[in-house]
Amino acid sequence: MKRIILVLWFTFFGGINSENETYYQYVYFADPILKSAVEKELGNRSPTVADMHRLIHLDLTDQGVTDLTGLEHAVNLTWLSLSRNELSALPPVIGKLKNLKHLKLDGNQ
Repeated sequence: MKRIILVLWFTFFGGINSENETYYQYVYFADPILKSAVEKELGNRSPTVADMHRLIHLDLTDQGVTDLTGLEHAVNLTWLSLSRNELSALPPVIGKLKNLKHLKLDGNQ
């Protein structure tokens, strides 16, 4: 009887899958400056993937950012300024930001 109830519970509530687990994992930021800026914008220390979905606008102008790892989870980001940082190439992370409408990159390497 317990097995039937457990199976019904997992079926009804969607069970546990890798998508749900990933959604609540903490985001890894390679650049501590980027991490700090995201935390400040979100008003949240150690953001999760779910938190990153709330990020719409991010101004990183003149911050010394060198690595954008972690930003790929900001799938709802529409405005991003990376002006006057230490980026030497356009990172692949940018390609994952499908809702991005405004991107500023002037003053980088």
